[in-house]
Amino acid sequence: MPTGGNVGNGGWEAGVSVPFTYKLAETSELSVQMRGNWEHDRDAGQHFISFMPAATVNHDLNKVLGVYAELMSSWDTRQALWRTTLNVGPEFTLSENCQLDLGAGLPLPAKPTRSFSWA
Repeated sequence: MPTGGNVGNGGWEAGVSVPFTYKLAETSELSVQMRGNWEHDRDAGQHFISFMPAATVNHDLNKVLGVYAELMSSWDTRQALWRTTLNVGPEFTLSENCQLDLGAGLPLPAKPTRSFSWA
């Protein structure tokens, strides 16, 4: 909902996500997700569709500390360009229902090309 006033995107937005998780071992999982969004561009005054596939592998080192690596892309119908990042970092399990992830997002490829763009 457009509740951010001058701070938000200024329009209605919606999305749907289809996740799948597979347990690789007792302490490791593979998660894949396809997400589709109907987004609003305040500056252009128009809506557009974006797709965001992602794949994540995480491994628990103990009951509190784990690590993850995630390959994430986004594509939108306005620019027809892929933006891809490799995200890596630690995960801290604070309780059964609370986890804190930290990390770094590394853009791929390392050098800009015509088929990729950075936000």
